[in-house]
Amino acid sequence: MIGFYSPLPKEVAMETLGSFAAIEAAIHDMATALHDVSRWKHYKGKTSQSETVLAHSWKGAILAQVMIGLEQGFGRQDFDAYRILAAATVHDIGEGAVGDVRYEIKLDPRIRDVLEEYERDGFARFVSRLPPAVHGKILKSYALQDDRTSFEGKFFNALERLGYMFWAVREFLDGNTIYREVFQNQHKHLVAYMDEFACVQFLYGPLVPEIERILAESAGMERTVAAPGEEADPVRHS
Repeated sequence: MIGFYSPLPKEVAMETLGSFAAIEAAIHDMATALHDVSRWKHYKGKTSQSETVLAHSWKGAILAQVMIGLEQGFGRQDFDAYRILAAATVHDIGEGAVGDVRYEIKLDPRIRDVLEEYERDGFARFVSRLPPAVHGKILKSYALQDDRTSFEGKFFNALERLGYMFWAVREFLDGNTIYREVFQNQHKHLVAYMDEFACVQFLYGPLVPEIERILAESAGMERTVAAPGEEADPVRHS
């Protein structure tokens, strides 16, 4: 097939090369923007490891593959695994425009919708630099994080929450006990998801007795980082 295409006029050839390179530039620029945003900054001085939004997204994509494999092996097989994996890859791209915002601020009804709209706008600007033919599919994958009804939407929300717990448990074991507040935010939702997803039961089930012991021991302690209010519905932020 190498000789299939006829040589292009020089100006057209350079434009074609430029269009090809523009896709790389768009992806590279977004990766750089996500690398420049650090997560968990509101746990200042109480974090053993560092995590950028780029690292979080990459780890989420790997965790998605783990969970999808477990679900297909021990639970349900007939779901859109591609959309879940794609959502894990792109869901935080909007943070390249906004930065990492504290959990309780993202839940504040006075600004929550504004922040989410600003993130969507940042994501749309990134997508606009990609070939138009893929815009619809990528935007659909991004929208999965706001889906609270479909199997895939709830699966993705469970994926997000498990990702937060993986991080928090590691930090807790390093002596940063303030991360019990992440347990308080996520535990009840993951226990509920255990009834729906075999992969959550497989990964999180063995932790439940110890997490509940920690939560019982910390009952009544003042929360120093995360908001004490109840979530209106499962959200996509840590």
